[in-house]
Amino acid sequence: MEKEYLLYERVRPFFITHGFCLSLLRGVNWFVTLLMPLLYFYVLWAVYLKATKAWIALAYLLVPATGFIVLSVIRKRMDWPRPYELGTFPPLLNREGKGSSMPSRHVFSAAIISTVAWGVHPLLSVLGLSLALLLAGVRVLAGLHFIRDVVVGFLSAILWGFFWFYPLGLF
Repeated sequence: MEKEYLLYERVRPFFITHGFCLSLLRGVNWFVTLLMPLLYFYVLWAVYLKATKAWIALAYLLVPATGFIVLSVIRKRMDWPRPYELGTFPPLLNREGKGSSMPSRHVFSAAIISTVAWGVHPLLSVLGLSLALLLAGVRVLAGLHFIRDVVVGFLSAILWGFFWFYPLGLF
């Protein structure tokens, strides 16, 4: 954790002195966090239009929701600190509160939405997973998460989606 904090401590001055890069970092965070719910609504709409059974549409709704809830409970119990809490620097993205760093819910949400999108359109899923990885990088560079937080969030989403969707025959 200490080494990862040092990464944040080293990259932070770059963003502070290069306003365009800081704006880009914030813009990417805003764009991806806006785009993911839109992608999810598209996935739900597409499933609603083509699903032959109600349980299929319900699975597309419940699998991400239950994963999010389970992840939220786990991270609240763990209550690990965030990089900006270990030093004297504020994060590069607005964030109130402390703790609950591990795993990243933003990255989990983006990755689970992208994972279940595979059943609707694989190329859309790959694009979403790429954006989830981009979001993971932004959250680390901004000092909101350690690398392990975003890796666990990303992998948890893929495993959660695969664990539920593969046996149901939705992949």
